[in-house]
Amino acid sequence: CTITPCPTVVGGQTTSFTLALSASGAPVGGATVQITSDNPAVIPSQTVLVAAGQNNPVPYPFTVNTVAVAKNTVVNVSASYNGSIRKVSGGPITVTPAPPPASVATVSGSAQSSMVGTAFTSPLVVVVKDANSNPVLGATVTFAGTGVSFPSGATAVTNSSGQAQVTAQPTTAGALTVTASVTGVSTPASFSETGTAAVTLLSVTLDGIYNTDTTVHLSGPATSPVVIQLSSSDSSVLYTPATVTIPAGQT
Repeated sequence: CTITPCPTVVGGQTTSFTLALSASGAPVGGATVQITSDNPAVIPSQTVLVAAGQNNPVPYPFTVNTVAVAKNTVVNVSASYNGSIRKVSGGPITVTPAPPPASVATVSGSAQSSMVGTAFTSPLVVVVKDANSNPVLGATVTFAGTGVSFPSGATAVTNSSGQAQVTAQPTTAGALTVTASVTGVSTPASFSETGTAAVTLLSVTLDGIYNTDTTVHLSGPATSPVVIQLSSSDSSVLYTPATVTIPAGQT
């Protein structure tokens, strides 16, 4: 059993290996090969299942995960199968630090509108890339804006795709701008959002002195059906029905 790696990999990305058992390939029932490493920069204790009949004559490909590192880290990777333990052929692999962030850009979540105090429907998503346009893992993105709050926090860390996201909601009505910044990157990403005023009950009027019809007015269009409960301290005034439902979009 032998394995061959790619010689270097950026921490946080996967790296490719090929596995060779023997000329006859995996036996009936397949072959379970245990992959281990001597450094946590390569996530250890991974198993690779080679299906029966595979690995003959072409070596079997698979990938292993790595983690972000602060400096070049040399890692020995081994494979064990059927009592045999082999290190990778060609020597150890080197896990390197990710290049620094060079840009941050908006992916999705801009041009949304929401009522004050209600979260925008979609999260605000950005992508961080290095100078070679590769996604950057583990970069901290800070979101900020006047008239906007972030219920789950204003910072997020990029994933393996270089993306980070937050939930935002307007705290004031009107046009709003949210920026997303990364240390070392001069130009932040930007989102343009809109906050709308919360709908309130504006007035209740009788449609005439002797007319029992009543009109209910809202301060703006209802974003969803609104149920108004009618009551009076004057026992001579009878509201029928006792509730009024205003459909979405109506005032």
